[in-house]
Amino acid sequence: MAKHNGCKGYRLFKLGKYQVELWMCPCFEYIQPHSHPSIESKIVLLYGTLYGILNGRSGFLRWLKFYTVKSTDVHSGQIGSRGCVFLNFQRWHTKPTSAAINFQQE
Repeated sequence: MAKHNGCKGYRLFKLGKYQVELWMCPCFEYIQPHSHPSIESKIVLLYGTLYGILNGRSGFLRWLKFYTVKSTDVHSGQIGSRGCVFLNFQRWHTKPTSAAINFQQE
């Protein structure tokens, strides 16, 4: 398990440079602006509410829709009143660890 503030991430799958993490974030958690320099990701919201900001664009993420986050993309988020659960499908440029470790605050 990996942690970032109140959010917890669990590795579900890893094969070579590919990895899937399941993230659970508590109610009203704020994820500050950051990037993941070694990861290309696709995020899919499974439960709850997440208001995201990605490269200056913002809005509520829709359930079961894939959102692409490149390694250079600065992004942040505000979790809603029910918390949220999302999957992070990752392709790494380096040896996979966790998105919580490869976290560069902006």
